[in-house]
Parts: sequence; structure tokens; C-alpha cells
Amino acid sequence: MAKRPTTIRELVNSWTRKSGDHLNLHAKLELLGILNDELYAQYQPFAVKPDYMDRLFAWIDGASSVRDKKLMFELASWLLFVGEAEMKSLYQSSFAGVITRWVIDQANIDITCIDAPDRIAQALKRTFVGSMAGMEIGTYCRVNGIEGQSLRPDFRDHAHIGTPDSLRMYLNAKGYARIVAVEDYVCTGQQMEEACAYLSKLTEFPTLLCPMLVAREGVETGNELARKHSHFDFNPLFAPPLEIAVPKAPLSSSNEPTFIVQLRELISRLWTQVHGTDVTQHLYGPFGCGGTGSLLLTYLNCPDNVPPIIHHKSDSWEPLFQRSSREG
Repeated sequence: MAKRPTTIRELVNSWTRKSGDHLNLHAKLELLGILNDELYAQYQPFAVKPDYMDRLFAWIDGASSVRDKKLMFELASWLLFVGEAEMKSLYQSSFAGVITRWVIDQANIDITCIDAPDRIAQALKRTFVGSMAGMEIGTYCRVNGIEGQSLRPDFRDHAHIGTPDSLRMYLNAKGYARIVAVEDYVCTGQQMEEACAYLSKLTEFPTLLCPMLVAREGVETGNELARKHSHFDFNPLFAPPLEIAVPKAPLSSSNEPTFIVQLRELISRLWTQVHGTDVTQHLYGPFGCGGTGSLLLTYLNCPDNVPPIIHHKSDSWEPLFQRSSREG
């Protein structure tokens, strides 16, 4: 009787022995090992956790059939993981690009003038920067050399515990002329809407909504907010392509790879096992918040629009990248 695999390498080797020489399986395993060393070790939630390769085996081993295990192994190589260095590059690109261009337009600066650099610098100093919903704004300010702004708020929190009048008084007293709200990643845009319910009251301050990354549903929400409020502009840095998702229903405009079709069926079929028996768990369904099925996560956390098959821990399921949730 063959020994049951106890590691991911033994598992991949067992597939090779049974189905012939599949060099692509071993190549993907080596790639995942490199990604573990270079990226996945950065994943912040739950500092004490098993090594990625051990988590990968435990996660895949949760499936019962060889076909399902192979699909999950393939899924591991499809994930788009944004590491710390990449995120800081996004921070810098957003400030030097999207935000600075917006400030130039708002301040009506002629960039051909000899004093344009000084005028741009002064306009940036009069631009108040905060996070939409929990982004570590201090890091953003340090990476971009934003100085002199001692108050670095979370606008979503302010919407629940503060008043627009208090911020209005502060901005006027400090001489700020405009507001920029940034965020690491906007999923459906629900938390962005909560922040904007607060910012929408500050009509005298032109406001730019600038997430680093935004899902398709978040783009729609952001554009709607900009249409609804004349002092809002919505300009995200990067919207990942639709291919980086397994949505609940296939998009009519896309020609999906066979793997995505198979994965959609797998995610639906394993939902009961993934969810487990704890009915108090706050989940959005097999495809995550909004039925998005996103395959993008960052070193900071796994967003809730990612299928729970990837991030949820239950009494019958081990996650690959366990999510740290703000919801009870």
C-alpha cells in the first residue's frame, strides 16, 4: 500500500507517478517555493503561523479527490500577491502621478512657468491626506515625504465617531485647500461609501478619491460617488484586469479559460465544507463580498471579496492565507 503524502512535494510526486511526466507540475511547485521565500513570508496577519508550503499542503489536502486537489494546486499559482515593496511603489506612483497631477489642475498651475516647482510644492502642502478605511496612512506619508501634517485620519472612522464641522474647522485653521483620500485596496466600495458620507459634507474642499488598487465593483462605486458629488474626483491608480477573478457568474463579455469554469464549480461545491458548522461566522458566500471572486491579495491581508476557500478557517477547512477580519 502506497504511503500517504505528508508534504506538498510528496503530493506532487504522487501525481507525477500516477499520470506520467508532468514537468509543469514540478515547475509550478518550484515557482511557489520561490514566491514563498520572496513574497509570501511577508503576509502579516497572524505572526505565528505555519510556513506557506505547509499551509499549501494542508489546504489542498482538504479536498477529497485528486482532481479537486490538482485544481487547488493550479489556483495557488493564479493568485496575484502584492508584497510590501510593490505596495510602497504603488504609494509613490500614486503621489507622484495621480495626486500631483490632480493638485496641479486644482491649483491651476502653469507647469511651463519658471516657478512651477515651487508652486506645486506649496499646493501639495495645502493638500490634506487621509485614509478611506483603515490604511496605515503614516507609512504612506513617510514613503512620499509628506511632512507637517500631524493629523492623519481614517475618514471611515470619522464618519462613525466624528463630525464634519470639527474637521472643517481644523482644515481652515491650518490653511488646507483640498483633501485626498487614499486606500490600499477598495473591493466593492462599501467602506469607501461610508467615508464619503462624511467627506460629502465638506463641499468647500475639492476631494480626490485615490485607491492604489480597486476591484471592478469598487470602480463602479467610485464613479457613482464622483457623479453624485460635484466636489469629488475618483481616480484609482490600478484596476486589476477581470481575469484576476472567478466571479459568481461568468461575464458575458469574456471568454473564460476552462480552468476558471472548473474553479467556479469547485468553489460552489466545497462551500459547505469551507464554511463549517459555526453559523456566527461573518461570510459573504462562496465567492466573497459582492460575489466578486477576486484572486488578488496583499501582504497586509486577504480582502473579503476573495473566495473564502482561500482565506477562511473553520472546523472543517484550513485556509491558505487566513484573513484577519474587522467584522465580528
